[in-house]
Amino acid sequence: MNRASDLAYLCPIRCIENNLLISRRGDLTLAFSLQLPPVFSLSSEQYDHIHQGWMNLLKKFEEGMLLHKQDIFYHSHYTPWEQSPSYTKKGNKWYYLERPIIHHESYVFITIPLDKQTLTGPEHTLFTHNMAIAQQSPWSLLKSLKGTEALIAKVTELQENLLSGLKAIRGLTARQLTSQELSIHLYRCLTMKFQDSTPKSLQVQPIINHPEGMYAGNYNVRLVSLRNEAEALLSSTIPQLLASESFQSGITVSENIQLPCSFVYPISAGLPIPHILNTFIEIKDNQKVLSKLKTEAKQLGIFGSIGEEGAIVKRETIENFIESVHTGSHQICHTGVNVMLFEEQAEKLNHYTNATENAFASMGGTTCLIERENTANLFFASLPGNGRDHYRNFIHVLGQAVCYLSKEGHYLEDPEGTLLVDRFGKPVLVNLWEQPQSLKTGIRSSLALQGQGNHFL
Repeated sequence: MNRASDLAYLCPIRCIENNLLISRRGDLTLAFSLQLPPVFSLSSEQYDHIHQGWMNLLKKFEEGMLLHKQDIFYHSHYTPWEQSPSYTKKGNKWYYLERPIIHHESYVFITIPLDKQTLTGPEHTLFTHNMAIAQQSPWSLLKSLKGTEALIAKVTELQENLLSGLKAIRGLTARQLTSQELSIHLYRCLTMKFQDSTPKSLQVQPIINHPEGMYAGNYNVRLVSLRNEAEALLSSTIPQLLASESFQSGITVSENIQLPCSFVYPISAGLPIPHILNTFIEIKDNQKVLSKLKTEAKQLGIFGSIGEEGAIVKRETIENFIESVHTGSHQICHTGVNVMLFEEQAEKLNHYTNATENAFASMGGTTCLIERENTANLFFASLPGNGRDHYRNFIHVLGQAVCYLSKEGHYLEDPEGTLLVDRFGKPVLVNLWEQPQSLKTGIRSSLALQGQGNHFL
């Protein structure tokens, strides 16, 4: 489609009501804002606990339910949240006023499907196939979807359990978003204006797609999808190289310091550019998936019998996966990962793309795919509440899928303390004296105590 697209014509979210996103399929989505533990503040054992916490939550999901975790990193400016009566402290804060920083927000969207058997794939997305559905009014669409009212009642019962499940994950706090907050967040995702948390108007600018690229308002948008996985997926790892080093920030980590981080750190907090990390985990029916895999393995056996090496390797991989599911009683799921880049200047976007490719490669040799003709399709599939349209997926068991969830965020400020600069260039207040036990967690030791980070008048 080589023209500006009217949002009312394309947006897959048809209603926002009772704190729920209602998609054009009739699927309902609950949304939660998350506060994650600070990066480099956790041990490997703590990462394992968090990993298990996410698995415990996902084990409660029924077939077809989908978890979409969205980590947003965007340019912002430092603004002191509180004015200090002390002249020295006030001077410190004013020194950093309007300093460019990278801001991080984390959300999770849990989708409960109206129809578990809905077809998925590029040919079944709203953007390519169901334009007529998109033109329907929200209420006429909902009336045509049988079972929506019963599903709403079911989701209302589920929301407290899901919120409790999120809060049970160690080090994580969660809050459900209201209908008004959902409207604003959807507007921000469609315009890439994440700096504006309280927009005066929700009027969305045209979304343009043509061979040269995709534009959301003034922003160039590019998607980079997971293509080939690393040999090993881990709940936590020691990063080989901090992505910030590739941006000549002067921030380095001694080889003697072991700082665990989540597996996707290189494409989440470790990528200091404006981007969105989207991770999708959809629960599937084990028997149906295994049946398809067994059929595929038999077909590959035909090619293997004539010496096709690739077919032999793939067949062995499928057979090993089937055996591990049976012996370990694992839950099968589909997992999708993409990084969405947005920037007004095309030259910067190319620079960001190269940095993202390097970030994927630092995840144990993972490779990525820079989307071209599928950019618009996956852009809409990555919107909150429309994750079931995402089709760049891998077949995993839950333990593997959870490795792709980002488990940490940026540093948190103390109410009082010394103003320092963290590894990401953001000024934060750190109380080094009244809470000495926090030193043991590694939070303080992992701050970048640069000379400019402790400025006194």
